[in-house]
Amino acid sequence: MAGKASAAAPRGTSVPTSARPATVSAGSPTRSTGAPIEEMIRLRAYLLWEQAGQPDSDGVEFWLRAERELTRSN
Repeated sequence: MAGKASAAAPRGTSVPTSARPATVSAGSPTRSTGAPIEEMIRLRAYLLWEQAGQPDSDGVEFWLRAERELTRSN
């Protein structure tokens, strides 16, 4: 069907897991939430970076802060 655009991924491909958003439950961020803790840290670090005005840096400080926030014991 010429002229029709498709929103789906091309046949034989899929969206990588790393591109999918993590699900975060109200409880402690554990592997039982269905999302790898690394993905949760990545998302939190990105949000912290945005809140800081998207500074030019390697982002290590945001990653470490997110990691501390999400892995501290309750």
